[in-house]
Amino acid sequence: PTTPTRAPTTHNINSCSSDQFFNTATNLCQDLTYCGPDQYQALPATSTSDRVCMLLTLCTQGSQYERVQPTATSDRVCSSYTVCPGGQYQAIAPTAISDRVCAAILECRNNTEYQLAAPTATSNRV
Repeated sequence: PTTPTRAPTTHNINSCSSDQFFNTATNLCQDLTYCGPDQYQALPATSTSDRVCMLLTLCTQGSQYERVQPTATSDRVCSSYTVCPGGQYQAIAPTAISDRVCAAILECRNNTEYQLAAPTATSNRV
């Protein structure tokens, strides 16, 4: 007995499922890449191309905070902590998700006030 031979299956763009794309180089449907928890989708998939995943930016601990949280399709945005200029002190300390808040150092009024405690980088004059 002879076994009938099957014609090779031809694939086209319409034969791919919703979680696949049609690779025009191989003429085959391929599974879409899924972005991991440390990635975001930089470019969406099309009917003929896979989605592009990129690693999420990591904010530098101690010098940056996360100004904008990442989403499935956008990277996080980091910003450098504000440096309090002369004449100001740190009124509120920075965190991983918030900038420091600076405030003006109080000035003693001439001849009516005196300084009990000098200002520091993190405290006002008393």
